[in-house]
Amino acid sequence: MGQYFKEVIIDKRYMSMPPKVFCNWDWDGGVKLMEHCYEGNRLMCRFAQELVTASMDGDCRAAIVGDYCDEFLTHESTIKRMGYDARTYQALWTMYIKAWDTRDSKSDDIEGVFERMRPEMYDDTDDPWKENRIAIANIDRKEWMITDPKASDETYEEEGWAVNQLGMLLTAGNGAGGSYHGTNMDMVGRWAGQKLVAVYYDVDTVEYDLNKKLKEISDDLSIYDFTKLETDFREVYE
Repeated sequence: MGQYFKEVIIDKRYMSMPPKVFCNWDWDGGVKLMEHCYEGNRLMCRFAQELVTASMDGDCRAAIVGDYCDEFLTHESTIKRMGYDARTYQALWTMYIKAWDTRDSKSDDIEGVFERMRPEMYDDTDDPWKENRIAIANIDRKEWMITDPKASDETYEEEGWAVNQLGMLLTAGNGAGGSYHGTNMDMVGRWAGQKLVAVYYDVDTVEYDLNKKLKEISDDLSIYDFTKLETDFREVYE
């Protein structure tokens, strides 16, 4: 059957506040990773926007968690290869348990377990992917990136679709059926479960906008000490 994935966000209060969980069954699509983890997908756009909301009170953590992620997390060599610290490891286990450790993965919200994010919660009279200009910084790794609705135009012209770049960085448990197989495999999951902040940005002031958010968290943080990631995830068909 292959592996299914859910998008999970936990904020600074995740021990007392239920995580936000997206499941593409609710969005009338497939739940295998590459059935929805592409640029312009409505769920993925809303997932990125929720990172901004979760960042309003500080940092948050997020991951796209597979239902085989427990196997991924129990391999010590994998954890070392990914460079996860203890807090990241704990956060990923929390997200896996909250998202998948239920009797029925399609069940409704379970009080205190998770908040299920559905399309009817949003005003979809707009086109969210057209306004999905978001900058995200990884505080743990001191890296940052941007989402840009026009950034994948060339890939769209060549292949008809494009892999969601942020989604690949946040995927935990890649490798089973229905997962990503392509370029930069060593980068998949690099940001999963780590401390993030996200803001909407203006093209001319992106570094200023993101740096302002970092300074709200700590005066010791500066975007100018961070490395900008220029990812290029593309599926490879054999």
